[in-house]
Amino acid sequence: MVVITVGAVVMGMGMVYLNRFNSRQRLESVREETISNLRLAQNYAKARQSPVGSSENLTYVEVRVVGDNLVAGINGVGTTYFNQKLANTGIGISLNPSVLYYWGGSGQLATNTSGFLYGAGDTATVIIRSTKETVGRDILSISALGSITSGVYVAE
Repeated sequence: MVVITVGAVVMGMGMVYLNRFNSRQRLESVREETISNLRLAQNYAKARQSPVGSSENLTYVEVRVVGDNLVAGINGVGTTYFNQKLANTGIGISLNPSVLYYWGGSGQLATNTSGFLYGAGDTATVIIRSTKETVGRDILSISALGSITSGVYVAE
C-alpha cells in the first residue's frame, strides 16, 4: 500500500512538472514567433516595401495587437503585411506603447505617425504572458534603432 501511495505521489509531481514544461515551451515558441514578426515588420520599413496590392508610398509600418493577433500594416490605413494569430495556445501578448511605428527607410521606432523618432535609450516593451497556467512571462525590449533584446523571463 505504501509503495502504491509513494508511486502515485511521484507520478503526480511528474505530471505537474510536465505541464509546466509544456507551458514554458509554448511561451518560448510564441516569443520566437513574435520576435520574427517584429523583425519582418522592421525590414519592410527599412526597404520601404508596400504590402501586395497596395499602391501607397510607405511612410511607416504600424504594429499592434488586435485581439489575439499581431498585425502589421502600412501607414495605418488597413492594408496589412500580416495578421498573425500568436495567442492561440493560452499565451497573451501586450505592447507598451500599444502601437509600434517602424519608420520607413531607417526602420527606427517612432513615437507617433508624425515621425518623431525614439531617442537614444528609449525602448518599447513586449510582454508575452501565459493566460492559462501560472507559469510566467517573457519580456522583450526594443531599442530606438529596432534591435530586440529577449530572454528576460519572470516566473509567476
